[in-house]
Amino acid sequence: MSVLQKTDLRLPKLNEDDIRRYSKEMNEPEWLLESRLKSFELFRKLQPEISPLFQKYADLSGVSLDSYEYLRTSRKSSVTPTFEELGNPNFVVQAGGNVLRVPQELLEKGVIIETIQEALERHQELFKRVFLNKVVKSESDKFAAFANALFDTGVFVYVPRNTTLEEPISLVYLTDGTNSAMVSQTIIYLEPNSFAAVVEEGYSISKDTGKPLVSVLTDIQLEDASRLAFSSFNGFSKDVRSFSNKKARVGRDSTMNWTFAYMGSAFTRGRLENIMAGQGGSADDIEVLFGDGDQRFDMASDITFVSTNSTGAVYVKAALKDSARALSRGVVKITENAKKSSAFLSIHSMLLSRNAVADAIPTLEIDNNDVKATHSAAVEQIDEEKVFYLGTKGLDEETSKRLIILAFFEKAVERIPSPSLRMKIRSLVEHKWRGSVGEPPKVEEDIFEWALQFGKVSPISDIFGTHYKYRTTVEKK
Repeated sequence: MSVLQKTDLRLPKLNEDDIRRYSKEMNEPEWLLESRLKSFELFRKLQPEISPLFQKYADLSGVSLDSYEYLRTSRKSSVTPTFEELGNPNFVVQAGGNVLRVPQELLEKGVIIETIQEALERHQELFKRVFLNKVVKSESDKFAAFANALFDTGVFVYVPRNTTLEEPISLVYLTDGTNSAMVSQTIIYLEPNSFAAVVEEGYSISKDTGKPLVSVLTDIQLEDASRLAFSSFNGFSKDVRSFSNKKARVGRDSTMNWTFAYMGSAFTRGRLENIMAGQGGSADDIEVLFGDGDQRFDMASDITFVSTNSTGAVYVKAALKDSARALSRGVVKITENAKKSSAFLSIHSMLLSRNAVADAIPTLEIDNNDVKATHSAAVEQIDEEKVFYLGTKGLDEETSKRLIILAFFEKAVERIPSPSLRMKIRSLVEHKWRGSVGEPPKVEEDIFEWALQFGKVSPISDIFGTHYKYRTTVEKK
């Protein structure tokens, strides 16, 4: 099949007049309408994959955008999750259109957690400044332009200077089983020396009878010495088509930590990039992917260094069974001025069935010599010798394979800062390996957590000390 056939999309049945009508009904300012129209024009013009290096891998077969209702002015979701279902966090944001709870003490500190519509009404100048300085540009990707043009829900998070949010913000995306579209934006801005944690979760509240579409754009701007931990769990049913564009601009001495668990959706397309814009910044991206049935994944995780002395790492672990397919790729780009940068890119996939397919493509683009950068990629099968060895210890074949898969993911999972998140991801992996349906049971004890108490997870700086390319240099020091 030709590349053109694989990427030939049926576009939404919309035109500029529809966008103008929606913007007027929502009383949006002129600058936002202009942004929408420019993005819509780019969406219609751009190819699904704009990089010539990866166009041959682009495959959107079975994905269509023309059968959905967009730019809805009515309430976006009638479903309200209970706090018990969400682990009773300090506050919850439902990305379907409603902020459910924000503690008064945070409001008194100047923290803003609002829908985009509320932000336009209450804090338009601040929101305009942040929005027009976004790092997810429409010209960078067709589906970034799609989300910038047609979003009708979204959340704005602002954390003022010297403010720490003790409890995570929970963003919840829900599909209700219909042939519906949710196009949403999350815009996060942290002032200097502030900290926040965000947990993004996507679920289907009933078995989908249609082919729901979810498109989420996340734009993050970190000022100097700020820290953000962002965790994302895709638990949608296998009828959902999911698109994600996420990007962070990391300022001087700032830290960005990403954690992803991709388990659901029929088709998942993810684009993530960290822009290391300030000296001394650091970013970690940990991704766990488990596909079964005929699930498809098209994932890209990039790091771009534009300032000195910055550190970035990407760890991707993918396991595929049945006829699942995954393309995992990443690009580390170090510009001429980004001296003394350190970058690590690792993409490892495990095939659990004869018909599963995985492609792992790491790429380095380095424009100066005063850096440390390395990458690795592998696609493997379960080692039958390991299965045999565990069998000699009294374990049956099913248990042996389950432990091998959990151990395969552990090199990435152990680097996640939060013990509860680590345990949740392991539970999800085991749940999916068993082919179980519904939510996995809550885990109270975890043998891997017990083992971590007696071990040490090396920081990224130690990775280069053990890598063959840099071992001599480190020893001389």
